[in-house]
Amino acid sequence: MRYSILSLLILTSVVAGGLAMNLPKPTKWETMSVKDAIERLETTIQKYEPGFQFKTQPLPADQIAKLKRELPDAPSQYFELLEIMDYETARLFPLWPPIAYGELKDASKKAEDFHVANSTTEGWRPDKFGCCKPDKIWRKKWLPIVYVNGNEVFIDMDPSENGIPGQIAIVEEDGWYIKILGYSIAHWLHRMADQVEADGQYDGHPPMFCYEQLPPPR
Repeated sequence: MRYSILSLLILTSVVAGGLAMNLPKPTKWETMSVKDAIERLETTIQKYEPGFQFKTQPLPADQIAKLKRELPDAPSQYFELLEIMDYETARLFPLWPPIAYGELKDASKKAEDFHVANSTTEGWRPDKFGCCKPDKIWRKKWLPIVYVNGNEVFIDMDPSENGIPGQIAIVEEDGWYIKILGYSIAHWLHRMADQVEADGQYDGHPPMFCYEQLPPPR
């Protein structure tokens, strides 16, 4: 059976349209502007530290392109962040070490190996609202990006039905407890600004670990 080019194009369009209809609609958290969130955080910090400025030198385009190839599951907001600032040097995490860009490709495997070697599933507690999948100590689609006292803050690209791909979480080793910090990178940055406002000060500490547990976003 032969098909004309036009009929093949129509068939392709219909199939693509059907697939698109089955894709979940992006949530408001996933469509937030990272640029707006960074500007709000900077403005909020300036209230308490006049003259504060992030170094908004973007990561070079060739490095971003390389990371996009190496991290195909990373959310678009992560690359939006890199197009605004090289967060390793931008004072975004002034007291905590980010994981070097060159190590990100293998960071999740290293974290998994560490957690398997140094812990057991006994006492493992997922976040209490069930936004992360609870069946493993470390999941392959958790992308750690910064360490806090040896604990990984990670982008979760394999959430439960209650969560959102791209949500930000931390593994706290005291009881192996997972805590959701933001529903997306932009939301996480807005929560930092909220915490600075609530504290009424800024002492250089990333204000992201005093949060109450977030309820499910959906």
